[in-house]
Amino acid sequence: MQANGLAIVGITRFSVISPRTLFAFEKTQCAIDDARRHVHDPRRLSRRFALFRAFPLPSMAEIARRHPLFLYAVLISADLPWRWKFALHWMAYRRPWLRVVTVPQDEHISNVSAKVVTTFAGHRRSFNFRIDDDDALAPSFLDAVLQQSEVSTDDVVLSFGEGFYLQAAGPGALKLQERKYRNSSVGLGLFSSNARIKSIYALGNHRKVHEVRPVVDVADRHYWISTIHSDNDSSKAIPKSEKAIPQDVARARLAPIFPHLDLEQAFAALVD
Repeated sequence: MQANGLAIVGITRFSVISPRTLFAFEKTQCAIDDARRHVHDPRRLSRRFALFRAFPLPSMAEIARRHPLFLYAVLISADLPWRWKFALHWMAYRRPWLRVVTVPQDEHISNVSAKVVTTFAGHRRSFNFRIDDDDALAPSFLDAVLQQSEVSTDDVVLSFGEGFYLQAAGPGALKLQERKYRNSSVGLGLFSSNARIKSIYALGNHRKVHEVRPVVDVADRHYWISTIHSDNDSSKAIPKSEKAIPQDVARARLAPIFPHLDLEQAFAALVD
């Protein structure tokens, strides 16, 4: 297997809302109109866009800089408010490795994303992975994917089991917690070949992916940041007993692992 010939596709769902996605998140398990009002709330979208620019976007830019065969697919709904739709398309116009993809109301995200991977990969072997619009990946993620591509067969899932939870904790302070998380959604990805490409989203709940595919857990270092804030789509928390630390301390801890992030911008995006 030639690592340099591996087509890599990152996939983010940016506020996708449809009858097929209602039960994907705790806060949208309601009538479609109520879910749409929640997801398209201007304050929420402004916050999610700030997080997107601060965390996943620079992480994907770093992969694109180092690996020519990379595509970042940002999935949106057709009815995403024009301001945010325009902003995302303008980002894609300036970044040839970024593609904004509209998910039809009657289609599964797994089918749409699989088509994106198939078209981009062509006859090459591929690895497609998920990343939320408020999370980050370390440069070591790409190194691990390329290394594992040499030894992992098709239909193997890579899980990156160590990272950080990050949360604002008052003026100039943060909570930073090291996490070990089996089958974390951040960077969770699937190796495939063209004849049978599947999207990582086709495998269902990320916590149960080991029940449907063989999983290689890569947990030799910290690979991700998962952010905690008032607009999280699903419940997660840092224990109240975890002490807040000054931003300078958090910066000293994170900067060597995530040198591509503008941590000032990232910390500011976390503040309510």
